[in-house]
Amino acid sequence: MIYRPGSITDITAGYNLIIPNGPIHSPTENRLDENAYLIDLEGEVRHKWQSDAGLKYGVLLPNGNLLARTRAPESLAPDVPTFPGSSSAIIEIDWDSNPVWIYEDKLLHHDFFRLETGNTMFLVWEPIPVSIISSVKGGADSSLDKELMYGDVLREVDSHGKVVWEWKSWEHLNFEHQVICPIENRSEWTHANSIYVMPDDNVLVSLRNTNMVIIIEKLTGDVIWEWGSTYLEHQHHATLLDPNKILVLDNRTHKNRGARVIVVDITSKKIVWEYSGVHNEKFRAPYAGSVDKLSNGNWLICQGSEGKAFEIDAAGNRLWEYTSPYFIPNESGELSNGLFRVHRYPLNYSAFEGKQLG
Repeated sequence: MIYRPGSITDITAGYNLIIPNGPIHSPTENRLDENAYLIDLEGEVRHKWQSDAGLKYGVLLPNGNLLARTRAPESLAPDVPTFPGSSSAIIEIDWDSNPVWIYEDKLLHHDFFRLETGNTMFLVWEPIPVSIISSVKGGADSSLDKELMYGDVLREVDSHGKVVWEWKSWEHLNFEHQVICPIENRSEWTHANSIYVMPDDNVLVSLRNTNMVIIIEKLTGDVIWEWGSTYLEHQHHATLLDPNKILVLDNRTHKNRGARVIVVDITSKKIVWEYSGVHNEKFRAPYAGSVDKLSNGNWLICQGSEGKAFEIDAAGNRLWEYTSPYFIPNESGELSNGLFRVHRYPLNYSAFEGKQLG
């Protein structure tokens, strides 16, 4: 489970948040899809959260609470099956798994962001107005998709669940630029899979189906930066690395060349750093996954589809590797140990103050 060819002193100290990415909407017999685990560098569980609503992905807040999205609904609407990344709610539970806050919407999906104000921003789907569907280009056509297509909406709510800001993709995106990959169907347009609120309050968003990363000016809703259509292929987890650089996991889903991590300069729109493996050993991540730069300059990469996470140093050497032991049956009965993302929190993170670990 753990691979450590290098010295332990080269590994970034901390605890990893692991959440098995279980089946779409139904509870599993082993109930593993209800748990989130905090593990140490030896793979030992030091803390666990549990929710009957199911846990699909979460982050550890500075106060020690877990903010997470739950299991998906049975369907998005009558006769409309759930899409990958669906959830029924976003919940906040305390260190002892007691509910603190919940926001329910069966069209929730993929990602959320807790702002310093205490507000929460997240992704939801909404049907695109029928009159606009024909303006969306690309994708594999079907008769149904001429009448129903879902688009991405960013929504921000306060602690009482009141909507304080909302952004609808079809009101701001350029139809000529945001073209669906020809292999993907037209049941949904952009399939956003990550959001990141920048220090200036603008919002960085990854749009999987159109292979684009954009920055939205929050004040106006305008798209003030976009990049990726000729470089990316179904990327995930776009975050701000520094004031002028963006970090992205490029899954390269259809090209069978292995995934890569890239750093993009916002001003020049050039790739200034790339990692795709060493010694001709590519790493696979055809869907899901994440990448974080750690405090000592190392990188933590999650191969979501493979149920793995590994840490590399600046030279690309693997220092630490973890394979999730949590296998959950999907709707077809096949076992999967997939992970949406993995995050590591330093030992001095405020969430751990006064807490019992293991």
